[in-house]
Amino acid sequence: MSLDLIDLRTDTARGPSGPALRAMTAGGNTATGDLEEYCAALFGKESALFMPSGTVSNQVALKVLAGRGRPVLCDAGNHLDAFDASPAADLGGVTINAVATPDGFLRPPVAGSDGFPSTLSATSDGFPSSPAASAGLFRSSPATTDRFSWPPAATPGGFHRSSAGAPVGLIWTENTVSARGGRIYPLELLADLHRWGTRHGGAVYLDGARIMHAVAATGIAPAAWGATSDAMALSVTEGLGAPMGSVLLGTAEFITAARRHRRWYGGSLRQRGPFAAAALWALLNNSARLADDHASARLFAAVLAESPLFTVTPPDTNIVLLDVAGVGCPPAEFVARAADAGVRVLARRGSAVRAVFDHRTSARQARRAAERLITVARQLKPVRPTTPARLRWWYRIDPPHPVTVTSQMHSRTWA
Repeated sequence: MSLDLIDLRTDTARGPSGPALRAMTAGGNTATGDLEEYCAALFGKESALFMPSGTVSNQVALKVLAGRGRPVLCDAGNHLDAFDASPAADLGGVTINAVATPDGFLRPPVAGSDGFPSTLSATSDGFPSSPAASAGLFRSSPATTDRFSWPPAATPGGFHRSSAGAPVGLIWTENTVSARGGRIYPLELLADLHRWGTRHGGAVYLDGARIMHAVAATGIAPAAWGATSDAMALSVTEGLGAPMGSVLLGTAEFITAARRHRRWYGGSLRQRGPFAAAALWALLNNSARLADDHASARLFAAVLAESPLFTVTPPDTNIVLLDVAGVGCPPAEFVARAADAGVRVLARRGSAVRAVFDHRTSARQARRAAERLITVARQLKPVRPTTPARLRWWYRIDPPHPVTVTSQMHSRTWA
């Protein structure tokens, strides 16, 4: 008897559903305009532009908003830094300044008496420093580190990394944060960041590929999320069920420039009408039901959490991250064995494995998938960690007192 396959690798539809296909067939010449007008009104923006993908939306936004030679500030876990940094440099001529935050959320620097950053002074290495930097670069983020010592100093022409550096071209945010398991970027933090950026002349962009998941999970109106950025994009494929497409939103001037660059980047589709019709149908009919996917993700996580072999991060939305370090095999091998058991998941960085839920996975299937993964884990024999033969010698000693050993770039301290 063959197992029914439960595919949890992605929430991107591989083809239109029956109703979406009917919408594509019935969509007229006005479908693209109808979609753009609906999205602009939904998020409180002046104008909107239908794009073939979120990648094209993001690259066009970088081209229009940032400016060549300008750094873009984002979290180190954002999709922009992980996957799109090279095309951003090639097409947009921008550099990515990725800040490692403990939770995926950029925050305004520690405020001065006026509610905004204190005056910054230069250190001996030429980079700015401030009380904010010494206490942690961003509020409530003491673990935050960054290779360029943010926040940069504010000047009349924009905020700079140093006297010779280019002003920051763009502040980049992502909601929900995919690499953090679909975590919702709190509305108040986004609003604070937008106010800070506006005060210092920096535009804020929201990569809202899964913004409708934040809307469904929090009940906060889309227009409230839209007010936290100068421009944004939303995807109609990730969880919503449209076959393709993204919508870029912002001011009328921004969209006019984006329309020109969409053609430059090869994204001006003549046959976009049917796809826009499917996108509009997905937004109108599938946005509310995203809450069902979130419930399936929570059920899946709760069942896995009952097993001591997994460490599971409770999900905010439809993405579940589970740590398989206790299973006893590498994540890639665990994923292969899970596929043999009828559950497809994805290996991520380190010992993390990701599962994503959408309309194709019912609550019953979510529970069944979790039970199968537990069965797979129980069948594996834990592997005792071994010390590699060529491991540096100071990792193999057991000193009776604190000692620090340093060699070139490597160091370690035992307490």
